[in-house]
Amino acid sequence: MPLPKELEAEKNPPVRLTQDALDRYLARGELTGRCAEAAVRARALFERLHRQPDLIGAYGGRLHTASCRGNAAPHGPAEGVHRAAQSWQSLAQRLGPILSAILTAVICEGGSARDWAVRGQRHPASGIEILRIALHACADHWGLPSDAVS
Repeated sequence: MPLPKELEAEKNPPVRLTQDALDRYLARGELTGRCAEAAVRARALFERLHRQPDLIGAYGGRLHTASCRGNAAPHGPAEGVHRAAQSWQSLAQRLGPILSAILTAVICEGGSARDWAVRGQRHPASGIEILRIALHACADHWGLPSDAVS
């Protein structure tokens, strides 16, 4: 029995079942263009950090971690997680403490930029503006093209 046409994978993009503040910002158009692309990339990078399997379905040698082999990258399933952690760390170092804090609060913790601003005793409306600045810095870090029309 074929699927109904509206359920075919080609026609409908994947839908996130849980919506967080970042999803709402993207849906309302508060983050567009370069900021939206940087937000999606940052979320994908953060999600990649948590894909390391708890159990490995194969017998073999143990994974060598950076702590046991003189900072060598791990082999096997944890290698991508290790690379994602290095990418996240270099991104956080480039952003600095304030911009990396809002990026972590919104993307990692799922909170709103407004709540982050209130917690930091800033004006509530400044949260989304600081998030945009952080996402522009992420876009610069990844070399995304500018939104400027020439």
